Amino acid sequence: MKTLKLKDSEYEIKIGKITRIKRITALEKLFEITLPEKECINHVPGQFVVLSRLGIGEAPFSISSSPTKLCSFELVIRNVGKLTQALHDLDVGDEV
Repeated sequence: MKTLKLKDSEYEIKIGKITRIKRITALEKLFEITLPEKECINHVPGQFVVLSRLGIGEAPFSISSSPTKLCSFELVIRNVGKLTQALHDLDVGDEV
């Protein structure tokens, strides 16, 4: 998996793999996304990630898992639009 550093920015583009999906309600799913060991993030409460799907869009999502999980994080995503519908259509093993 690749990490791209944006020029003159502190943001990095990382590609993760969906390792678990759990339906929480009719509109919400919990996604566990795992990064390669060398790409781990050390998130703290309040941080977020931006997910994108080519040709559909991008949006920020708050990390909902404990910071003790180093190479994976969880997101709870509510299906309310085109991007979130596309994310809800993904399966375990898909990359984001």
